Amino acid sequence: KHIALLAAEFPVVCSTPNYDAFQGVDCVYSNESRAASRVLENLRAQGHRRITWFGLVDTHTPRDNYLHNLGDLCDMDSFVGVLGGRYATWSHLVLGRLDHSDEMQLLLRERDWRTHSLPDVIAQAVDDILAQPARPTAIVVPTVIMGTTLIAELAKRGLCVPKDMSIVGYGMVAEAAASRPQMTVVATPM
Repeated sequence: KHIALLAAEFPVVCSTPNYDAFQGVDCVYSNESRAASRVLENLRAQGHRRITWFGLVDTHTPRDNYLHNLGDLCDMDSFVGVLGGRYATWSHLVLGRLDHSDEMQLLLRERDWRTHSLPDVIAQAVDDILAQPARPTAIVVPTVIMGTTLIAELAKRGLCVPKDMSIVGYGMVAEAAASRPQMTVVATPM
């Protein structure tokens, strides 16, 4: 019903879902799962065992206002943003794993786009990360801007990336190459 209503107004493009959206489907293998697994394998190969998967869920963005105007077409309570599939995959890696050889954690922060700047929210998250008894040796982020902001915040605290802590993203090779400071990303064949 909702897709038909949207299709009457806009072109609708569907891709492989990052979650089980269909009754009776046992497994959906998505690019997000493959990419996150590749990042994890890369970090393990580098010797990392304490890994934090860090993301932001932005509220009240211009996108949220647009979706709010669609009214009944969107279930705002279940909408988690453009990175929802990535965060769901991370949750599965951290919370649903059978292999507990790594000390992984998921750190998702909510940010009100209208009132909280990216550097301020990342500074608060760094406070939480550094207060842990066993600090992570690597932090995975979903975007280059988050990674470079995180690197700058760690530098303010006297920590050197990658000597003291590694910051890594994935799938953003061109953005990462142009970023200052330059950020490490794992290339993923999508």
